[in-house]
Amino acid sequence: MRIHEQYSEGDKVDFSIKVSGLNRELKATGDVVFNGKNSEGVVGTGLKFIFDKETKDFLNKTIPLIIDDKYGAVWGPKICSFMEEGK
Repeated sequence: MRIHEQYSEGDKVDFSIKVSGLNRELKATGDVVFNGKNSEGVVGTGLKFIFDKETKDFLNKTIPLIIDDKYGAVWGPKICSFMEEGK
């Protein structure tokens, strides 16, 4: 995603994301964590996504179903368990 506005660290940006296959817009706030050059030398604006409750609930319910469908009853739950560790 390209951002043309100037933001400062700590600013908040509200936006919607359309993800192919989900048939739903995901609403989120982006906390600006850097603007300019980050610690790895990348120039740009870095955002940390914070999804609203409705979107977070939808993702928590939908993503495991997609993973189970793609990877099956044995591997799906194992992959989903990694998602729980990251919370």
